[in-house]
Amino acid sequence: MKIISKSRIGMASDKLDCDEFMKNQNKIRATLLRIMRNSAGVRLRCSEIF
Repeated sequence: MKIISKSRIGMASDKLDCDEFMKNQNKIRATLLRIMRNSAGVRLRCSEIF
């Protein structure tokens, strides 16, 4: 997964590029949060078992 640097926003030729970029960033962030939440939940269940 390639993370685009902040300078990319400055170089965006038009607003559409920026909107698309921000949408992708939010999607990535949401996915990462979901993964972290899931792994935390699994860890919690495992510790309850043992």
